[in-house]
Amino acid sequence: AQNITFNTLNSITLGQGSGVIELDGTFAQSINKVGATATPIFRRLTLNNPSSEITLNTPITGSVQLHLNKGIMVANSTNFMTLLDNVTVSGASNSSYVYGPIEKMGNDAFVFPLGDSGYYRPIAISAPASSSAAFKASYSAICPDSAGYSTRSKGVGINQVSITEYWLLERTNGTNEVFVSLSWGANSGGVNNLSELRVAHHKGGTWTDEGNGGTTGNTLGGTIISSAAISSFSPFTLASSTVNNPLPVMLKSFEVSEFNT
Repeated sequence: AQNITFNTLNSITLGQGSGVIELDGTFAQSINKVGATATPIFRRLTLNNPSSEITLNTPITGSVQLHLNKGIMVANSTNFMTLLDNVTVSGASNSSYVYGPIEKMGNDAFVFPLGDSGYYRPIAISAPASSSAAFKASYSAICPDSAGYSTRSKGVGINQVSITEYWLLERTNGTNEVFVSLSWGANSGGVNNLSELRVAHHKGGTWTDEGNGGTTGNTLGGTIISSAAISSFSPFTLASSTVNNPLPVMLKSFEVSEFNT
C-alpha cells in the first residue's frame, strides 16, 4: 500500500514461485530506485489502486504477468516497463491502463494496454517471427499536429485524419514486419462507416494509407487492422477514405454569410 524503492547493484526478482506483487494503496504510489540500481524484475505485478496513479521512476521488467485491475501506470521515455517473451496482460480498461510507453519482447501477438485521460485505447501487433523481436508503444489523446505530425499532409487514399489522438509504435529490436491494429472509442469522434476507416501511418512527413484489413466491433468502439504487414514504424492514427467517419477532422477553411430578413 506504499511506495517501493530499490537500492542495490544486485538483480532483484519479486514474486518468486507463485508470488504476486499487488499495489493497492489509496493514494499515489511509485516504484523508485537509488543510484545505479539494477533493473528490478516483477514476475507477477497487479495494479489495484482504486483512486490514484502508480508512477515508474525506474525501468522495470515483467517476466510472467501484468494484471491491470484499478489504477494507472504512469511511464515515460526513460522509465517504462519491459515485458519479456510470453508475458500475459489482463484486465485493462478505462479504470486501469498504461499512460506512457510500454515495451514487449518476443514472438507473441500482443495488445499494448494503453490509455490517456480516462480512456483505454490499445494498439496491437501480430506475432513477430523472432523471439528476440521487441516493440514499444504509447498513446496520446491529443491532436497529432501538436507533436509535429501535420494532419493536413495526406497521401493517396486518405480523405481525412483524426485530430483527437495518435499512437507511437517503435520497433526497438529486430527487423520483423507485423500487422498493426488500432482501436476507437468514445473519445475518437464520429465513426459511422467501418468499411471506409483506414489505418493511417505517418512516414516521410505524410499520413499514408495502410488499408483496412478488417474491423471488429461497431460505431461505438472496435478495432481496425492494417491490410498488410508493416515494415517501418512511427506514428499511427485513424483515418477515413471518404468524408464519412468525421473522427473529427481539421477544417481547412470556412465561410460565413449574413442574410437579411
